Amino acid sequence: MKDAIRASDIVARVRAMAKRAPSERMPVDLNEVITDTIALIGSEVKQNGISMRTKLAAALPTVSGDRIQLQQVVLNLIANAMEATRSTKGGPQDILISTESADSNRILVVVRDTGIGLKSDEGDLIFEPFYTTKPEGMGMGLAISRSIIEALGGRIWVEPASPRGTAVHFMLPAT
Repeated sequence: MKDAIRASDIVARVRAMAKRAPSERMPVDLNEVITDTIALIGSEVKQNGISMRTKLAAALPTVSGDRIQLQQVVLNLIANAMEATRSTKGGPQDILISTESADSNRILVVVRDTGIGLKSDEGDLIFEPFYTTKPEGMGMGLAISRSIIEALGGRIWVEPASPRGTAVHFMLPAT
């Protein structure tokens, strides 16, 4: 029941965002958002044989935002990392989610996977609406995530992870 209510909230917030309605901004603890999101998707990650770890900085300042929208961003990044990691054969299948204070005014979140990685020309394209690297993808998840992060005064980008995989970063101003 709790998950159904949360899903309904997510749909309502995404609809409001599409209509350009103002979002509900309040202080949000990103570590809590990440922990709650992992609780939602954790069993699916385990079923796929993927190891998910966190490295969450202690005593992070809050960010100003809509908790449900930020949860949607984290959920989308984990789901993408899981799909990329699942598609690799051999080697570790890991996802690492980390937070840190980038400086006194900004919080950095990184979702790193050991998946197949991106082609060199896909870095900026993956955030465009309807661009997808997946056979059944719609190409909207990362575009919506970028819209949410940018509406909160933040930035989202992708980099190759070493030795393989992708690291998606987003940075938000601290409150």
